[in-house]
Amino acid sequence: MDWDLAAETVRLQLMGRSEAPYPDYRYQIVSSAQGVVGEIHLRIGNARTLCYEGNIGYYILPAYRGRGYATEACRKVALEAGRLGVTRLIITTDPANLPSRRVCQKLGAVFLEEVRVPRSSPLYRQGERKKCRYMWAVP
Repeated sequence: MDWDLAAETVRLQLMGRSEAPYPDYRYQIVSSAQGVVGEIHLRIGNARTLCYEGNIGYYILPAYRGRGYATEACRKVALEAGRLGVTRLIITTDPANLPSRRVCQKLGAVFLEEVRVPRSSPLYRQGERKKCRYMWAVP
């Protein structure tokens, strides 16, 4: 099924912000046609954990996947990152998560490397073993 995202307005609604161990802005992704379709995080900084978590993390509810919401939300959150003085963002994905890797490609993010998640990482305890790292220059 083709989806015309151009017929909708996608906006980000701030859900909250935390400071430790780095500034983390949490947003709901809201479609004018569908309501809440997911969420996205903007994590600011260069903390070691961000090497595996990334500066951007997104989740789209299963019923709304494949419609361009993640790509559009990333573009919108990049505008906020730019206002905060950020010039590049790291996005990480599970190597097997092809839809998420396609989002990175659509954004023009550059694949950097595949890294092993260290045993000390909370991601490792959640079962994550490897991450693909992409660098995205803030538009």
